[in-house]
Amino acid sequence: MRTRAIMMIGLLLFLVEISLGLTIRTPNGFQIRTGVNLGLWLSSSEKRGLEREQFIVRSNFDTISSTGFDHSRLPIDEVQFWDDNGKKQADPFKLMHNAIN
Repeated sequence: MRTRAIMMIGLLLFLVEISLGLTIRTPNGFQIRTGVNLGLWLSSSEKRGLEREQFIVRSNFDTISSTGFDHSRLPIDEVQFWDDNGKKQADPFKLMHNAIN
């Protein structure tokens, strides 16, 4: 019950912030206003190979930007980046690197 109340208060504060048009400023001066979450790409997804590579592409970031979003949240899961034996998988790191740049 307490966790739910804390979540509801957080949601309420977030909605108040949005309705007042408040802006969060990072130490380097970037203003965080409106973002979008890119889940189900490098997290919580069974997509691999070409299907994952084509799921989010450069034109998606261009569309995100042109529709007024100023940042993208990129959630990642370790199962996307390392196999069961702890071996690093190159493809998801390449996709993440390309998304950041």
